[in-house]
Amino acid sequence: MKNKKYKLMILIILIAFILCFVISFIGYKTLYKIDVNLTGPIFIKVSPNKKYLLKFYTTDSGATTPSGILAQLYLTNGTQYLKNIYYDSQGYHVYDIDSVVVTWSGDNKVSIDSHEINLPDGSYNTEYINIIKGK
Repeated sequence: MKNKKYKLMILIILIAFILCFVISFIGYKTLYKIDVNLTGPIFIKVSPNKKYLLKFYTTDSGATTPSGILAQLYLTNGTQYLKNIYYDSQGYHVYDIDSVVVTWSGDNKVSIDSHEINLPDGSYNTEYINIIKGK
């Protein structure tokens, strides 16, 4: 009888631990996104093979956060949006969009401010943004 109570207590603790982990993970993924308003596109870069199009925007997240730079990946025809591939609100170019350095090191690899991104799957610092307006 004592053994059954012990197993039940361990099972309840384990379920509570897993439940806390799941709730924390969901909360982290939803509550810590930054809402950004887009301005632009400010400039556009095309890959050497002309397959991809990068549209760069300036972002405004409100009074308590700095402005930033967002790059979105499109197919070259410009109509099929693939994903956000770059977001930086801490870089030296935040107030000067002209200082963003974009270089292609192949048909599917781009460097944005020294951050190498393999296309179409790679990204830099885009997990925490939530675009609330703009195109």
